[in-house]
Amino acid sequence: MTREMMTSMRRTPRPRRTLVGLTAAALLLPLFATVLVAGGPAGRDGAQAANPWGARPIQTTYMAAFPFRVDLLSLNRPSPQAVVATFRLTNIGSTDHMAGQALGTLDDLRSPAGIALLDAENLKAYFPLTASDGECVCSLFSSLPNVEPGGTLDVFAWFPAPPADVQRVSVEIPFAPPLMDVPIGSSTAPVPPPSGQPERDPAKLTLRSPRIQQLVSVTDTLDKSRTTEEDDKEKRVRLSTDVLFDLNKADLKPRARSILRDVAKQIDRSSAKTVRVDGHADITGNDAINIPLSKRRAAAVKNELERLVERDVTFRAEGHGSAQPVASNKTAEGRRLNRRVTVSFAK
Repeated sequence: MTREMMTSMRRTPRPRRTLVGLTAAALLLPLFATVLVAGGPAGRDGAQAANPWGARPIQTTYMAAFPFRVDLLSLNRPSPQAVVATFRLTNIGSTDHMAGQALGTLDDLRSPAGIALLDAENLKAYFPLTASDGECVCSLFSSLPNVEPGGTLDVFAWFPAPPADVQRVSVEIPFAPPLMDVPIGSSTAPVPPPSGQPERDPAKLTLRSPRIQQLVSVTDTLDKSRTTEEDDKEKRVRLSTDVLFDLNKADLKPRARSILRDVAKQIDRSSAKTVRVDGHADITGNDAINIPLSKRRAAAVKNELERLVERDVTFRAEGHGSAQPVASNKTAEGRRLNRRVTVSFAK
């Protein structure tokens, strides 16, 4: 049995998109603006300054949890296998702060191992390379680096290279808004380590397998009628049964048909040969009610999509009752999320 939302939203639904898969720190909502610095980006040929430490910043961002300004000085692909980035941290606060806590990971506070490159087109995150010694192929410090007020710290990091056709990426920095749409330069100039830091050149090291993380794009409509999740292979459209159906019914509301027309267009544009339609319920009631109801609702969505989709696609519908929740059933919002029909298909 399900409980239905009785309030209708008059606002036109607009998508709100997030990416899931990075650390929580890297996905903090921006508390400060990212600053674009004139004269910093790569030229038309993609080349950036030969001296990575003397370059003007490409972009600048500010950390929310620490008083650091972070300048991206360069981002280049000197070889088909690797990309190297250089950064400058400036303490804009009034007390000393440890840079390792700001740039590192819980397992590594002596390097900028927490930085990542984000390829939003292919939904991939690239983390710094790791050598066979277990250390990051990036700036390494013998002790936790301390930056005094007004002081700076230069750091570098090598990453596995994205595909050759990826010319721009976002740079994810812990506790800061990402640096968006950064061009990857083509400079092959060496990156000398800053004073006091050891050389970490991937061409001279034995490397472990690169860490490349799959991301999931999540888009919500403001009226909460649907949530779209997609990775590099599949799209999953979660449709709220509060919007599609009346309480305990399996007949589509008039509004549901307009929502399903949009889903059908997405299927027509996809490469999918098979489309899965899965009905789900919250834990209100019991399986004797929830399973048959979720099956009937999945079948109703399947039948409407079969009518709307214009190309040859095989549809499969199943109902699962409350067996596969996506949120806690202890809250009203969680139960609302669990009352859904999910349409899944290849991109």
